[in-house]
Order: sequence, then C-alpha cells, then structure tokens
Amino acid sequence: AKGEVTLGSNACVFGTGSPFGEDECGDFYARPLSSWSLLLALQGFIFNGPAQTIGFKPVWQPENHVSFFSGSEGWGLFLQKRSRSVQTSSIEVRYGKVNVKNIILELPDNKTAKKLFVTLDGVKQQVENTELKNSSFVIHLKSPCTVRTGSSLKVLVDMDK
Repeated sequence: AKGEVTLGSNACVFGTGSPFGEDECGDFYARPLSSWSLLLALQGFIFNGPAQTIGFKPVWQPENHVSFFSGSEGWGLFLQKRSRSVQTSSIEVRYGKVNVKNIILELPDNKTAKKLFVTLDGVKQQVENTELKNSSFVIHLKSPCTVRTGSSLKVLVDMDK
C-alpha cells in the first residue's frame, strides 16, 4: 500500500536496521561506544571542566603509559614514565584547549614527592600547594593555565627512593 514502510531482514527490534543490538542497550546507544569505558578505566581518567581539574591514575602500564584523552574543549595524549626516583607525566593537547588549575596523578606505592616541577611548553608554572589524598597526588596551580593545540603540560616529580 502507498506510504507503507517495510523493514529489511537486518532490522533489529526497534526497526533501525543497525546490527549493534539497540534492543539490548536502548534506542540511542551503539555497542561500539561501550569500549570507551575500558579506555577510561585503564588510564584512570579524571576530568572536571568547570573546576579546571584533569587527572590520570593509569592501571595499565603505569611505568610507561600512553593514552588518548578527550575533554570538553580539546583532546590529546597523556604520557607517563616512571623510574625508581622520577615520574614524568605529560598532557599534550593535539586539538582545541584544556584549561588546567588542578592536576591529579598517582605516585607508586610507598613513594612521596621530594621535588615537583610543572612546566607549560618549558615555562615553569607556580604551584600553590599539593596534597596527598589516598593514593592521589593533587597539584593546585597558583594560576590556571591553558594547554592549547601543540602545547604540552609536564609534571616532573622527584620521589623518595
């Protein structure tokens, strides 16, 4: 009949034709996006745009970690390298910008920070204070900084051996 729509044999329960099974996950969800939570869990990503807070507590290869991150106004890479006495963490923005006032990182078990250096493209940033919350090392910058496309915010922590 005129105006009738027939669904093909590959249509799911809701008639979208998507092979990803929205009937299992709801109308507006595609299964491939569920893998995003795995990335967030492995990198221990923490982000609060209005509070200008970004953090990473990687559980996957924390001694030599590289992963992609995405914030509200930009995206890039997080890199972390650890030795017995030094941890270097970098936030490299590849597109957009990320405003940062607070940085949350995780130090290895039984380690404390002796010295701390935060730089934005090689320019030292003033640290207002730091605090240790459970296993998290929180760095509060004196002034917010903006990490833009092509820029890198680096945190070097000299730890007790």
